[in-house]
Amino acid sequence: MALGSTPQLAIDSLYSVRGMIDSTLQDSAGFKKTFVASRLDRLLQKIAGSDSRIDGIKIDVQGMELHVLEGMTEIAKSYRPKVLIEVHKGVSRPRLPDLIASLGYNLCGTAVAPLPGKSDPLYADDRTYLFTVDHAVPITPGS
Repeated sequence: MALGSTPQLAIDSLYSVRGMIDSTLQDSAGFKKTFVASRLDRLLQKIAGSDSRIDGIKIDVQGMELHVLEGMTEIAKSYRPKVLIEVHKGVSRPRLPDLIASLGYNLCGTAVAPLPGKSDPLYADDRTYLFTVDHAVPITPGS
């Protein structure tokens, strides 16, 4: 099972190396694994039942970060969890902050382990960034 942005359950396949499915792999990098994907917005209540509050989400999905964010818009706007994202090769750097901001989060993430000599977020490959809610942006559930 994988998280994504599809409104219904979808079957997809991507290449895998060392047991990890990775959207950035090319044909010769491994073998294809088939999986089912859906939005976290669709799955949360089925998984958690009535206790579906989320305070934090860690996203480490090998290049599919934007799809996961697009699939959790209701959760982000309703619960406003802290979001940790490990950014990988192939993720659109202009689109990432735009999508984060559209969910009501601060535009710039905080690097969990900044690159040596760097303090500003660069959204470097294989680095994790923390995004928190921009309290100046009023977000209401279902908006």
